[in-house]
Amino acid sequence: MIIRQEQIQAFDAAGQARFETGLLEHLKENYPRSVAGVADARIQQLISKGAQQAGEYGFQARGPVRMYTEFMVILGHEFDQDPLLYWVRDILRDREGIDEMAQASRLHLHVSTYLALVYGPKGEHVSKGLEHIAKAPPEELAAVGKAYDSKAIPWLQALHPRKCVYAGGPALTNLIQQARQGAERFHLPEPEGPALVLGLMFAFGSGVMSDPLYPWVAASVGPEAGAEPRARLERLMARSQGFLRQALENRSKG
Repeated sequence: MIIRQEQIQAFDAAGQARFETGLLEHLKENYPRSVAGVADARIQQLISKGAQQAGEYGFQARGPVRMYTEFMVILGHEFDQDPLLYWVRDILRDREGIDEMAQASRLHLHVSTYLALVYGPKGEHVSKGLEHIAKAPPEELAAVGKAYDSKAIPWLQALHPRKCVYAGGPALTNLIQQARQGAERFHLPEPEGPALVLGLMFAFGSGVMSDPLYPWVAASVGPEAGAEPRARLERLMARSQGFLRQALENRSKG
């Protein structure tokens, strides 16, 4: 994610499509685990959204737009709105007296530091938490959900303590509230629903329920998934754990 001089050139209308096509191939080549099994149309959807959002934050050059889109892949497609990444919003909004490249370099430095401390050079700090969620029985989610306000934060701390320390209590509380609202919005029943949504948001970003890179989430809870809440919950749980098991298996293979 190094921004080179040739990438500073801004887009013109004719070059936009070529850039997005090239970025599609770049993501498939450099982030194969993240986009594995995802249709090109969905990756393209992410790229188009990334270019639009980057532009809203003042990024017009190729390098910063590509960097912003990469962060959407790594941190979730709504990483700029994630409660646990509140510091990202501060960086993106603080543009007074800072040119585009300086702002991009600042964002790159802070996100790189975050990834090194919280994820680890090879993602080793997240594997334990993902494995736990992949194997969590419904009874565990029910236990968290029954005492959601008191047990949610300790549960997250057990899953990924570094991430919780970096975020801090208020940010975790905001995520917990969003997860409860998400479970209600998608008609996922208590007590397991809020805990399951919370685990997914914590692992894949607060926008996971509509992230183009996780189509199995929307397919489990969208209008086409059926109206029976318990069946929707069980479908989402099964697909989530199946995805995690496959991801962990791929990671173990290098």
